[in-house]
Amino acid sequence: MADKYDDQGLATSIVEGDLRLWKSWHESLCPFVERVFEDFSLGGTASPLTVLDFGGGGGRHGFAVTRSGRAQWFVVETPALATAASRTLSETGIEFFSSIQQVKNQANQVDLVHVSSSLQYTSNPSEVLRELVGLNPKFLVFEKLVLTQKSSQIKMFQYSLLGDNIPQPSKDFKLWISAVRYPLIAIPKSKFLEILGRDYEVVAHTLEPVQSHLPMFKGLGQHTFLVKRRVNER
Repeated sequence: MADKYDDQGLATSIVEGDLRLWKSWHESLCPFVERVFEDFSLGGTASPLTVLDFGGGGGRHGFAVTRSGRAQWFVVETPALATAASRTLSETGIEFFSSIQQVKNQANQVDLVHVSSSLQYTSNPSEVLRELVGLNPKFLVFEKLVLTQKSSQIKMFQYSLLGDNIPQPSKDFKLWISAVRYPLIAIPKSKFLEILGRDYEVVAHTLEPVQSHLPMFKGLGQHTFLVKRRVNER
């Protein structure tokens, strides 16, 4: 079992899977992200959007828009995965970093922050969220974000099969009997909204059905948000 997600062997397997997706012309874009691109298009923005994809793996969420020239896609991942992806996925044009600050140093501005099933797996979700909001993006999209309705954050360990973490995994039997373990921290929904602050508003929200990997009676839910910066605040 891999004790944590930042495992070199697992990172290598993930980016090799993402390379297979890239070569097969795989497209995977969140509907809310599509809405953001449509919003910019209607506003007459012709230049590529700058996207920070936090916890974006090998960049699969940005394959279609990067290939079409609609986005400059930056992924922030664990050091092991960022290193492996930079080496293996250079042909995609996506850039990989191990910190938000590195992207901030590289990009003049960030138009969109995309966070898919990753904030809750950081060691301090509240601080990471503050750092992302501090980039002052025009939009933020959160997919599969685990929050709690309770007033205090919830800490737990989540387990999954190794094969569940690898895009287009092989039929290797070991992938389906080996497990990976990682801590999950769900901050209160009220804290999430508080950190977004008055400069941002939630313009779309969905709550997914109860997830089997989340324990009952802890007020946990898996959310997707589309958040937009208020025009009159800047």
